[in-house]
Amino acid sequence: MNPDSPAMQLLTLIFTSTSPRCTRGDRNLTMREGLRLATQVGMRFELDDFWRMAAILKSSSWLCNPERAYSEAVGWGNLSVARSYERWVGRKPFYWQGRRLRVHRQFDWKGKQCEVVAFDDVEGYVIAETVQSMTEFDASRPQCQFKITHAELRRAQRKAKN
Repeated sequence: MNPDSPAMQLLTLIFTSTSPRCTRGDRNLTMREGLRLATQVGMRFELDDFWRMAAILKSSSWLCNPERAYSEAVGWGNLSVARSYERWVGRKPFYWQGRRLRVHRQFDWKGKQCEVVAFDDVEGYVIAETVQSMTEFDASRPQCQFKITHAELRRAQRKAKN
C-alpha cells in the first residue's frame, strides 16, 4: 500500500484531531474546507484518495456536493484531484478544446453558447444547456439542453479544425 498522499495526511489529521466539543456540522464544514484547501494549494492526491475518503473518513457525511469538488479541482488546475474523483465515480474525462469540462464551464455547441450543468457517468455524457442573457430570459420557455457524448465532442472538434 502506498503511503498517504499529502492531501490524505491533511484530511486524516483534521478528521482524527477534531475536538469532542466540536459539533457534527462544524466538523463536516472543517473537512470540506480541508479538502478545498488541499485542492486549491495544489496538494497531490493519489488515484484512490476519493475511495479512501469515503471508506476511512466517511466523506458521505461531509462531502455534500462531490461534483463541486471536481469542478474546483479542474478550475484550479489540480489534476491529481480530478483524476482521483474520476476514478471514484467511473468517469472518463470530457474534453473541449484540450481542457476538461466541469460544471459551469461555458463553451460553444452547435452555434449556441452553452454551460455544463451535469454529468451522467452511467450513460457517459455531459449535459449542457444554452446560456440566456437576462434580457432573453423567459421562465415559461425551457432552455435548450444537449446530452453530449465523448464521440460527439471529438467529432465536433475535428470538424472545427478542418
